[in-house]
Amino acid sequence: MTTSTTSAPTVIAPDHRAAQLHNIGATYGALQPGKPTLREMVLPDGWTVTQRGESVWVHDQHGRRRLDIGPDVFTGRLDVHFIEAGSHARHVAEYGATLVLDEWATPGALLAVVGERIETYVRLIYVNESGVIRWAVEQPRHADTLRAQLEGYRRKLTAYRDVLQTLTEAITSGWTPGWTDQQTHVHHADPARPALSSLTRPEGAPDAQQL
Repeated sequence: MTTSTTSAPTVIAPDHRAAQLHNIGATYGALQPGKPTLREMVLPDGWTVTQRGESVWVHDQHGRRRLDIGPDVFTGRLDVHFIEAGSHARHVAEYGATLVLDEWATPGALLAVVGERIETYVRLIYVNESGVIRWAVEQPRHADTLRAQLEGYRRKLTAYRDVLQTLTEAITSGWTPGWTDQQTHVHHADPARPALSSLTRPEGAPDAQQL
C-alpha cells in the first residue's frame, strides 16, 4: 500500500457527515458536481491528509489521527470513521507520542482507557507469573515463553502507569486546551517501584498454589 501525504486540508466526505465534521472544526465546501451526496470539507489549519490506498487518514495539528475516510466495509460507500480519543492514550503509552490535552482528548476521556489497560495488564501479569510457577518444571520451554510475555506486559503496565500519573498532574495543575506532557515532569520507570509480583492478586483470580 503506497502512502503519500499532503498538507492541503480538504477532504471529500458524505454530506450526511458534514455536520459532524463541522463540529470538530471543519468548514463546509461545495457539493460535488454530479454527486450530491458528497461534499468537500475544509479541515482546520495544520491538519494533514494521508492517502492510503482507497482511504485517507486525517491527522490534526498535533499529529494525532482523528479520521479515516474510505469505503464502508459492508456497503462499499464512502464514509467517515471518527477516531476515539482513547487511541491517543494508547499511542502515548505504547509508541511514545507526546500527550496533548484539548477538547477532544480530555483527561476524562483518556483516563477510562488508561485505567482499563492498567487493569488488563495487572491481570495478565498475574496469570503469566502463575503459569511460570506451574510449568517451570514440567514444561520449561512453555514457562520461558510466558516469561518473555511477562517482560512485554510489564513494560506496558509501567508505560500506562506513567500516563496515569501525568494525567493526574495535568488535572492537579489545572490543564487548559493545548496542554502537553512537556509542561510537567515526564515520568519514567521507577527502579524503586515494588516488583510486579508483589501486586495484590486481582479479585477472583486463583492463588498460584491452586494452579
